[in-house]
Amino acid sequence: MLQYWQHPNYYAGYYGSCSGSFSSVYAGVVTTAAQIVNDQEAVQFVPPVVELNAVEFNGKDLLRIIVPGNYFCMGFVTPAADEDGPITISIGLNGPGFGLYGANNGTAAGQQVVCFGFTGFIPKGTTLGLYNASGKPIRLSRLPARIAVFRI
Repeated sequence: MLQYWQHPNYYAGYYGSCSGSFSSVYAGVVTTAAQIVNDQEAVQFVPPVVELNAVEFNGKDLLRIIVPGNYFCMGFVTPAADEDGPITISIGLNGPGFGLYGANNGTAAGQQVVCFGFTGFIPKGTTLGLYNASGKPIRLSRLPARIAVFRI
């Protein structure tokens, strides 16, 4: 179920469901918890809002693919309004040694950083997380952080 959320200064949009009738294998995990994410560590989705079908969530920070196939993956975070840039976020496969999968940079303080991940084959058992690749700890705001995948 999609819910509309409006920040009084700079964000408006829908969050919640990441799936549609086109895919029977999907996952979407959202949190609105402010947090500090150390370099090369995953965003914590605690407390989570979870929507899953044929994908597992470990209850903390990782999705696990249980049906191999071609997937589209995406994620986003919003750094705290006074967080110094640049901020780099990436979708990591089996940990933060992720190469260039879904990395994106935000340069302005408080700028939403969106990881338009990738499409490609993901084998069964692969874990996916949303990782800080900024080279420094970053503070995330209470605006939603999300990771979403669906098989195409």
